Amino acid sequence: MIRGRAREAVWQILETASFDVEEGDGLIDLSAIRDNECVVVLCSDDNEEIAAFDETRYQFRAGDEKIECIKLLVSFNEQAGTKNLVRWGEEEISEYAGMAAVAGILGLELGIDFGRRTEPKDVQPAPPGVASGPEIPHLPVKVTGEYAVRISGEHGKATCRFIPHWFYSWKSFGEKSFRDRTISFDAGESGAISAINGLPSDIDIADIVEESIDAEADILTPTIQRKEAEEQILEQVIESLTKNVRIKQESGDTISLENKIIRPDRNNITIDLRLVYVPVWQIRGKKIVEINAFNGDILCEPMDDGVEII
Repeated sequence: MIRGRAREAVWQILETASFDVEEGDGLIDLSAIRDNECVVVLCSDDNEEIAAFDETRYQFRAGDEKIECIKLLVSFNEQAGTKNLVRWGEEEISEYAGMAAVAGILGLELGIDFGRRTEPKDVQPAPPGVASGPEIPHLPVKVTGEYAVRISGEHGKATCRFIPHWFYSWKSFGEKSFRDRTISFDAGESGAISAINGLPSDIDIADIVEESIDAEADILTPTIQRKEAEEQILEQVIESLTKNVRIKQESGDTISLENKIIRPDRNNITIDLRLVYVPVWQIRGKKIVEINAFNGDILCEPMDDGVEII
């Protein structure tokens, strides 16, 4: 199969079906969105690429909702086994390419039946011979160690490490007055920071599961304890809510300006904290590369310098 030509053919088919199509990121060939429907495409006959694509879960966010993407594999390799995706071979490509050409001539929208597909499961039993580790609240591991090594570009063993994070939710209430101004501090927000270095992290609490992890995985001990994390978050909240109020007063020909820094009261801010863990594949080759085992992102800097392993 000539990959570039297969990609062009699928692009044309999806565009004729009213999908907004874009080039992939290197791990996939194409991504396409139509309304609340998403399709990710891999054009390949390579067994390793197909296996990695089959094991990886893709989602896209539509507003506040996360929607599972349809995984479309275009391959003429009939020996590669798959279970979590839609496959198109020579027959399907020929059929849809012809239909797309006719639909384009007539100015019609092509209808595509992606068929029934097997949904990936969030919870996988431990393979035979592998003992289950402790139950901890964590993001599920969706990227295999083998795939992480491929992404990293390094040759080395992949070690799974669970990095602690503080997930927080804060609420503020109350108001203050200055001259004729009333400043409200009613607000609220949630987020997460690393319990290792205090840096912000993008974690959706809805993705957290509480189940056993692989007994061979490393669990890192927080270096930032609850009190310290709460104080750090509180300072950030106060800073974000602080207002610089400027009042202008006129008296005859004179205009005077008065500035006042208005801060919320610490006692009017409540913070809830929960310790959760993010799985990371660490690959030690010529250099150390870390891959987020939940979404496949390559981390810019190590998350575990100088920390203790439980």
